[in-house]
Amino acid sequence: MNFKFYYELGWQHITDLNGYDHILFIIAISVLYHVKDWKRLLWMVTAFTLGHSISLFLAVSEIIQFSSYWIELLIPVSILLTLLIDLNRVDQLDNYNSELSFQPISWIYILTMCFGLIHGLGFSNFLKESLASGESILLPLFAFNLGLEIGQIIILLIYMLISGFFIHFLNFNRKSWAIFVIGIIFGISSLLIIERI
Repeated sequence: MNFKFYYELGWQHITDLNGYDHILFIIAISVLYHVKDWKRLLWMVTAFTLGHSISLFLAVSEIIQFSSYWIELLIPVSILLTLLIDLNRVDQLDNYNSELSFQPISWIYILTMCFGLIHGLGFSNFLKESLASGESILLPLFAFNLGLEIGQIIILLIYMLISGFFIHFLNFNRKSWAIFVIGIIFGISSLLIIERI
């Protein structure tokens, strides 16, 4: 098993601009947060990775089967649902220290993990084809998901830098910035849904 190959496959998968729906999802789950919320954000991307790895294991092991059409459609739907949750909570940014604080085990993390399940299924066929005949899934899956986690953290850092620049240097209001980003992602995700239907 080539650990490096699967590790690189993981972070390249999540940072691939051709698969930008995954990037949009990472931004969607982080749009309401500040860089000082890094622990909450790390919990969320880890919950996503956990869901992603569970569905990859189940699909590659052929424990579950699914229609790729529905998975490809559900990926942008999961982004839209995340954005709707964001919009429902965006008014809390007027009073930053109010309700955005979550314990590590809460509905937002469980929901993120569930969306990770969907996104993982979208990549399972490619991973299955990458495995050598008779190769165990466990170590490749670990390497892949480690790369995935690192890639998500890179995306998170880049987004936080861009967000911080607009908010702290260009004096954007946090709520206005969040609504602006949500609007862009909402438009792109809607187009993806229409295209995939």
